[in-house]
Amino acid sequence: MRAAQKRIELQIDISNRQAYNTAALTGGAMGGKLPAFEKVFRPDPRNAKPQSEDMQEAMLRQLAIAWGAEIA
Repeated sequence: MRAAQKRIELQIDISNRQAYNTAALTGGAMGGKLPAFEKVFRPDPRNAKPQSEDMQEAMLRQLAIAWGAEIA
């Protein structure tokens, strides 16, 4: 079971990195600099504190800008 858990965690990490890199490459240049990967995706979410609403909104705005959305 531990091997299966490790494999799933690895797949999630790979998917997160792919999504982050795609956002950085396609929209980051147009919308500004994205926060570091480690700030968006923490290494071990079980040990992390929940993000505040302000932090979540800021991250979502940065991702939206990176993807070319116009924020009012």
